[in-house]
This record gives sequence, C-alpha cells and structure tokens, in this order.
Amino acid sequence: MIKKLIIGLVIIMLMVLIISCTANDIDEDNELISLAETDERENKGLEQISDGYILRENRSHNIEFHLDKIYALYTWRNPDNDNDWTEALWCFSPSEDAKLITEGKGLNFRVSKNNEYIATEMDGDIEFYNKDGKLLHVISNEAINTEEYTKVQLEQWNNNGDVLWCSLMETYNTIAYVKIDTETWEFVKYNDLNFFSEEYVLNPNTG
Repeated sequence: MIKKLIIGLVIIMLMVLIISCTANDIDEDNELISLAETDERENKGLEQISDGYILRENRSHNIEFHLDKIYALYTWRNPDNDNDWTEALWCFSPSEDAKLITEGKGLNFRVSKNNEYIATEMDGDIEFYNKDGKLLHVISNEAINTEEYTKVQLEQWNNNGDVLWCSLMETYNTIAYVKIDTETWEFVKYNDLNFFSEEYVLNPNTG
C-alpha cells in the first residue's frame, strides 16, 4: 500500500513538473513573438525615414522617451550639396507609423511627460504641437526674447505638462527664465542676478 502511494506521488510530481515546463515554454515563446513583433514595427518605422536621415548622435539633447513614444532628432543632407541640409523631429511608436513633427535648421525640442504638448525652438521661435503633430501655437523670438544679445533656450516642462520653462542665454550665462502657460499662452519673464551662479538649478514645478 505504501509502495503504491509513493509511486502515485512520484507520478503526480512528474506531471506537475511537465505542465510547469510546458507553461514556461509557452510564456517564453509568446515573449519572443511579442519582442519580434515590436522589433518589426520599430524597423518598419525606421525604414520610412531611412532615406538620407541620420540620427543626431552628437547633439546633447537628441532623444526623449515618453510612455510608448520615442522622439528623436535626425539630420538630412543632400549628397550633392553640403549646404543643403535640414534637421527633423520624428516620433516613433510600436502602434503607429513614424511621424514627422517638424523640420528646419537649428531645431530643439522638449516633450511634456503626458505627450500632450511638443515644444520646438528654431531661431528663437517656439512652436507648440499636440501629440498628433498638429501646430497649436507659435511664440515669436521678437515677443519672448526681450533682452539684448541673448538666445532663447528650451528648458523643462513641469510635471503637469501645462507649463514650459525657457531661458534667455548670453553665451553660457542665464540672463532670465521665462514661464509659458499653455492654458492661456501667456508668459512671464524672471530676471535675477543669481542665475549667473551654477549653484542654482531650475525647479520646473515651483519655479
């Protein structure tokens, strides 16, 4: 009787082990399939912009990751004319085709954490797009850059994604910060001599 009981327990243990291994194999197969599908979708998006576009790897701020979206700066050059070139901001997502947001020379960008707003800057002009790439609002360099010998630079979004901070830079010195409210599109400039010190860092939530 005891011998039969032991044999029965051994059989049950073997069955549990076989079922567990099979389940793990299925999970691993599903994971591999999922990764393969993701890679295929991403490669599909990359192929759509592969014609002459190269990732701006030497740019200090060339890529951002937000949820399932990747925003990256690319450069396109005419192989027959070195002076014919442009920069382009592209958005990638596993569930969507690659999307061109905007392009131009000297392009900078910042994306809010919830993907609601995409801010770009070229020659001091700041453009705001929604997540679908639709232009929402433009603030010109003449309007926002009220200091002499300064350049507009995008800084950070706050956590709520409704305030964008910019700075007015003279070479490497911060002359002022500018707070832009996306609900009203109004902006406020803050001048402070303390900005010249590296001891101070902008907090985009508290200012």
